[in-house]
Amino acid sequence: MPSTSSGLFTSTPFAPFAGSLPSSFLAGVTFSSSLIDLAGSSSASYAIGGVALGGSTSVSFAYPPPARVAGILKTPAVYAPTESGANVVSALYTVSDAVGRMQCSPTGAVVTLVVGSITQQCASFTASAPYGLCTLAVNASAFAAAQTSLSVLLSLTVAGAPISSAALPNVSLAPLPQQSTPSSVGIYFQLPQYVAVPGDSVTVALWIQAGSTALGSLDASVVFNSSALAYKGIASDFFNTVTVGTSTTNALNVTAGSTKQMASGFFKAATLTFAVAKDA
Repeated sequence: MPSTSSGLFTSTPFAPFAGSLPSSFLAGVTFSSSLIDLAGSSSASYAIGGVALGGSTSVSFAYPPPARVAGILKTPAVYAPTESGANVVSALYTVSDAVGRMQCSPTGAVVTLVVGSITQQCASFTASAPYGLCTLAVNASAFAAAQTSLSVLLSLTVAGAPISSAALPNVSLAPLPQQSTPSSVGIYFQLPQYVAVPGDSVTVALWIQAGSTALGSLDASVVFNSSALAYKGIASDFFNTVTVGTSTTNALNVTAGSTKQMASGFFKAATLTFAVAKDA
């Protein structure tokens, strides 16, 4: 009798005694079981001629160990001086088993980020979330050595044994870019200089060049790509309160009318936070 399936269940002939019992006896004897995930448990029940028999059988399965690691470099460049905090290399990794399935056992598994000759263990992964973030601060001596780039490598070990590695693009070393002060009165945005992936938070600084006039209020429109970013919040050390309204799905109206102190010249007025959409 061929196997049949319906929804989350499968039915197959039950014939453990096919060699010793006549086929007429086995006709109509089937068992049904839920589909099996990579791990967890599955139960089976039995029936003869559509009449269910009592009892069931449970089988447990384990996640396979990871066999491959892959990743992307989120920071193609890092900068000196190291006190700026812009010297941190960041990479995102994923793991998979020998046939490319993402659900893997984290038991004994360690992913390490290697930048030049410096190593740093990455955040651990779980079977349901087979990915993690790696960060490593490049020390001042690397910049002082007049190097222009460093190699980047992801390494996977299980129970201390090397399993897989993945070479990422080199990270560039550079002096921290100097921000020029614009002379024209207006609003300016300072955008992040790193690769953002779905789920990341992105901050955008709002700067104002007020010239010789002391600023007392703010009315600005911020246009962004709502299919890639979702607005999350705004913070300000300059204004007492900032109101953000949505005029369209791609624009924010930022208004403020009360300042903590009067200011002129060029200064940062607020920081907006966005989240990168999952399908961006």
